[in-house]
Amino acid sequence: MSEIDLTDIKRMMERGEYQKALDELISSVHDDNYDQLPQILEGIVELQTRGALVRDEQLDKIKPYIVDFDENIQDYAVQIYTHKMESEMESLYNNMTLLTSKISEFELGIREKVVSFLVKSYNTITNKEKSIIEGLINCLTDEAWNVRMEVIRFLDELLVNKPHFIKQFENNLKVLYEEKDVDVKKEGLDLLLRLFIKTYDIEDLENLIREIPNNEWPIQEKLIFLIGKLGIHRKDLVEPNAMNLLYLLDDDDFLVREAIKEIIEEILEVHEHLFDDAFLNAIENDDVENLDIIEEILKTSVLKKGFERFYYFFTLNNPNSNKVIRALSDVIKKINLSHPSFIESLISQLTNRVLKNLTEDNYIKLMLIIRLNPQENIYLQCYQILNEIDFINNPEAERRRRLVIEYLLEQKPELNFSRVKKWIEAKILDGPINIKDISNKFNIREDQIQSYIKKLIENGELNAIFSNNIIAANTGSTFEGEDLLFLKKWDISKNDEDPSMNDIKLFIHIRNISQPKAIITNLDIEIEYPSDSFNVSLEEQSERTRTLTPDQNLLLTYKFQKKGEKNLSPEISNIKIVFNYQKEGKNRTIEKYLDVLLV
Repeated sequence: MSEIDLTDIKRMMERGEYQKALDELISSVHDDNYDQLPQILEGIVELQTRGALVRDEQLDKIKPYIVDFDENIQDYAVQIYTHKMESEMESLYNNMTLLTSKISEFELGIREKVVSFLVKSYNTITNKEKSIIEGLINCLTDEAWNVRMEVIRFLDELLVNKPHFIKQFENNLKVLYEEKDVDVKKEGLDLLLRLFIKTYDIEDLENLIREIPNNEWPIQEKLIFLIGKLGIHRKDLVEPNAMNLLYLLDDDDFLVREAIKEIIEEILEVHEHLFDDAFLNAIENDDVENLDIIEEILKTSVLKKGFERFYYFFTLNNPNSNKVIRALSDVIKKINLSHPSFIESLISQLTNRVLKNLTEDNYIKLMLIIRLNPQENIYLQCYQILNEIDFINNPEAERRRRLVIEYLLEQKPELNFSRVKKWIEAKILDGPINIKDISNKFNIREDQIQSYIKKLIENGELNAIFSNNIIAANTGSTFEGEDLLFLKKWDISKNDEDPSMNDIKLFIHIRNISQPKAIITNLDIEIEYPSDSFNVSLEEQSERTRTLTPDQNLLLTYKFQKKGEKNLSPEISNIKIVFNYQKEGKNRTIEKYLDVLLV
């Protein structure tokens, strides 16, 4: 304090006359002494710490300065106020409302002190708690992130024992949706989530869902996030509101639709059947126009939960509409595009399950799925399972089984031939086979058998020769040129590292058979192949020479690597082999074509 202006006050303090000194200082608090106010107020703060008391009427003189534009004056005035409130309970009651109402007018450093004071004082009083909470919640828009964070953490602690008291301020807490600071936003959303978990009822959640269309995306995103997390903890609230969430799949905003889809999938990971009634309602009654998103959600659910999840919906189909089966068929299409092996397993399990109880209803549902999904791999799996048994003891069930088989063969006759090929490959090792024997065994016309076997041989899928209705084993096939003899052989075997993949190799054996005997020079071999289906490479161990003397042999091995997934239907493609060489100084070319069946 100033030696010049406040000498008498200093002497009083030295003599221990603290109360008298304080009274003198407070009498000096007015605008006429504004330049000395920081020193005067600082002296009052010092005297309070030494036990001097500020009376209520004296405090009224300090009151105007707690929002003074001078930060030092404001700081000392607030310290005087809070010190009196801390030391005198009655003053705390009387002045809390004033303090909380003025928070926003304080400078940053003072706001931080006041907020901390209010948090510390909260448990000291009861009848002013609402006033304190309101004042603190107003600080959630404070420009200082640490002020906002302190308020959130205090409310979070209070939430443990007084959740329903905090709930009355829910509308005030909506400012947390607009929080920009990453850390504060996380703490704020966690606070809201715990509040919802502890206090929400069905109607509260319904109202929260209805707020989504009325806000912009930044707030919509947070609302949807909270609803998703709430659904994991409080399925009792979400189940009655499931349709309200599905309706949002028709929202005009793509971001909203995707976010709703994601939280439904997230909830289903924990509560598998929570949305089932809503799904069925939406499918049967066309309540949701964007059914494709529901099918995507079902696709994800089936992929994660497996066959039983699919079969559960299969059993819920309404035979009067078959809308569920149609939706499931779309799900099969979607999964088959990205996970064909999963669908093959699913169709096998479904056919097996249906065969155990092949009622008329199950027959109709299975047939509808087959008709709506005419993919090769699906038909093949179903056909193979249906043929694993000779017959069903129940005549009606057996009749239905045969009807399904007949339909499959009508649509895909080659399905029956898949069994023929396996049988021939096994039997041909024992000796030649008559076409008539094959026809009788499989009840297929001889001309169909002949055509099928010829294609297998031509495409290199069956290492055999066919003549006079007899098929016999063969080590290779031959075609001749004027100067060169060519032998080719296909080999298809399981990959050692990945048994689900095939190694496809083409062996080409070339011999110089020129007549009269001559040296072949500048030999160059090119292969033209369907590059969209294969990658082709010459194996390193293959001989590499451009000159062939008479009767000299050359062996080349080409490896074919299939691109992408298997084709869904067979397709014939050609491989063209071009041999360019010189003989006796003249350029010559030989072209050969091989058919390849891509499956």
